[in-house]
Amino acid sequence: MNKLSLYKWSLIISVITTSVGAFMRIMQNPFSELVLSVGMLLSLIYIILGLQSVFSDFRRTTAEKIMWLFAFVFLSFIAGILYFAKFKKSFKRRRKLKYPV
Repeated sequence: MNKLSLYKWSLIISVITTSVGAFMRIMQNPFSELVLSVGMLLSLIYIILGLQSVFSDFRRTTAEKIMWLFAFVFLSFIAGILYFAKFKKSFKRRRKLKYPV
């Protein structure tokens, strides 16, 4: 499984589980804390992958790297979706450069 598909699926599953957990919490269902915790732990996967991709790119400025760091930490779902939509080519480009044909 490459980084792009791992990032995409962890983002999707994290958003779904966290949303379901929040809904369960509002409805006072049992095990809602467990579902929310699983969703938050899954969000760590795409946050780490996104930050690794940002900080390993030598073409980004330091200010842009700090901006993405704050975005992933404080606005994780929004930053995750924006990063995937805007920079999914950078995952593929780095993979092509790493293993040339």
